[in-house]
Parts: sequence; structure tokens; C-alpha cells
Amino acid sequence: MIKIYVACAPGGLDAEAQMVLDYSISKFTTVDYEIIWLQDSEDEDSPLFNWNMDTWETPFCGFRWAVPELSNFEGESLYLNFNHIILSDLAEISQIDWKNDAVLMTTKNNPLSIIKFNNRKIQKYLPLIEEMAISSSSHSICARYFLENKKLIQYIPGDWGPDPSNTLEDLAYKNAIYYEDLHNMYLKPIGYSRLNESCIDLQYYILFLKIVGNFSFVTPLIT
Repeated sequence: MIKIYVACAPGGLDAEAQMVLDYSISKFTTVDYEIIWLQDSEDEDSPLFNWNMDTWETPFCGFRWAVPELSNFEGESLYLNFNHIILSDLAEISQIDWKNDAVLMTTKNNPLSIIKFNNRKIQKYLPLIEEMAISSSSHSICARYFLENKKLIQYIPGDWGPDPSNTLEDLAYKNAIYYEDLHNMYLKPIGYSRLNESCIDLQYYILFLKIVGNFSFVTPLIT
């Protein structure tokens, strides 16, 4: 069983993108998995309640560092940003063996947007959730620490990370598509009903439909 933690905005802002990601995972992943959505919570008993996000670029980016503790510091977990389209079997990442001192795996392009955590080994390098929730700088501190300590990182082989220079045709050969940049992330979900006609995300959505070959999936989203 693969546990896949996906960070996204609360209140249904990313609902269409979540549907596309969910579908693309189910289309290509050959092993059992569970998706856990990481969203700001209004439940006082939730570990994701009332986090300080003052310096976060998005209302969810710091939640990735909670994944190992949410997994009870046991086994392995995958983390994804919501705005991915998966085009390969996530079991490929799950089955990669750990090397040397690495405690997380990620992509060379846009590192930390896809992460495989060694939940037990990374525990000693992370603050607890109750500590991270207090300080909005916890996200940037954790990200900087791991990116600067290369011995703790192992890169995922294959073409899972985004490359801004790729054309739409090139993207068809990737393991995953990361289809939004920071300027429209979570503000412009990719459902037809909420797209500006000029939004580049529509092109990625059409590409996705061509790749998975299931146009009926989008029918409920078209208005």
C-alpha cells in the first residue's frame, strides 16, 4: 500500500485539479494506494488546524514536512503537489531502494514538488508538527536545510520533474506533468467551467486527455 499525500487549497479551490490527479494516478498505478489530501483544516483536533502561513507562497506548501509524522514515522510515504498529472506507475518510485544516508527522494527539476520520504530516518531532522505549525518560516527552513545537505537527498530517476523549456509534444514522454507555475497555482483550477479561454492550463488539460485516452472522464466538468 502506497500512501500518497497531496497538498492542495481548502474549500474546493483545487477540486478539478484534484480530480485530474486522482484519475491519472488510478490510470497508471498498478499497486494499492491511498490518497490523503493535505488541506488547511477548521477542525481543532486536526494536526493541520491553525498553522501560521504568513510567509507561505501557497496555503498548503508547508504541509509536506508534516507527512512523516502523519505516517507515525513509519515506512515510506509519497508527497505530491496537487497540480501534477501522473503519466507513469507510481510504484516505480515506491520500489526504488534507498542509498547511503538519504532520507528523502525528489526530482532534480523543481525539487520537493514530488517527494518520497523515509519516515523513520528523516524523523531526527524534522521539527514536530506542533512546532512547525507555530512558525511560518518552518517551511523555508526545512526546504533550505535539505537542499543544502545533499547527502540527505537521493534523486528520482526518470523524467518526473518539470522542465519549463519543454513543448507540449515533449511533455507526452514524461513520467509526470507539473502544469501550473506559481503565478496561477490554486487560483486557476483546470476545470473547463473555471478557465479563462486564454489560460495555458487548458492546453495541458487537453494533452492529458489525449494521453490517457478517456474523454468521457471530463464530461461532468464541461458546462
